[in-house]
Amino acid sequence: MQPIPESVAAVDNLDAASVDDDVLRWLCLLGERAREVVPDCVGLTWEHADLDLVLTVEATAAERAATSSAELPIMAATAASDDPCQEQSWSSSGRASAALGVGSTLTLPIMHGQRVVGTVDLYAATPGAFAGRHDELARLFDAWAPGAVTDADLGFARRDDACEAPRRAEDRAAVDTATGVWAALLDVDVVTARERLRETALGLGLTEAELARAVIGRASP
Repeated sequence: MQPIPESVAAVDNLDAASVDDDVLRWLCLLGERAREVVPDCVGLTWEHADLDLVLTVEATAAERAATSSAELPIMAATAASDDPCQEQSWSSSGRASAALGVGSTLTLPIMHGQRVVGTVDLYAATPGAFAGRHDELARLFDAWAPGAVTDADLGFARRDDACEAPRRAEDRAAVDTATGVWAALLDVDVVTARERLRETALGLGLTEAELARAVIGRASP
């Protein structure tokens, strides 16, 4: 397993106190262990909800080549239920637009007490690859097996979210910097400065990141 370039950039842009520098190495290791459980596993995404951070690691070209079903025929959608909220319906309809090489997915919530603090999405090359493996994979990722959902992301959309991670990390860094600037200029604590930044951005019809960059630009010599 290896991280996509955007995930490397996202981690590089994060404050060292926010996430461990070894998080990608840890995810790659977990990905390898997931492949021991499900040999057809071709990738995973991991989300940290509080940081609005999504990271993706994927099987290498050699690992994909070794997977017996690296390319799957697109299967026609045959919905088993008229209710789009039924998991089986997601599976059958989603497979019609599945990303190349993705035949099944497993989404597991990561809990802290009663609160969902993240998710892990696993992707495999063949349909039904995760059947009977929910508990084992949940233990591997310290996730909650009863909350598992199958085949909810056959299009590998979470990878697109991960590709946006560097921009979101840059936005957070700009907001943090601007908050510090305002705290110093207004002689207030950072919590108050952040709230004023948020309120001002809302009043001006700007995003917090847009206002933050303007603040930084004006403060720069």
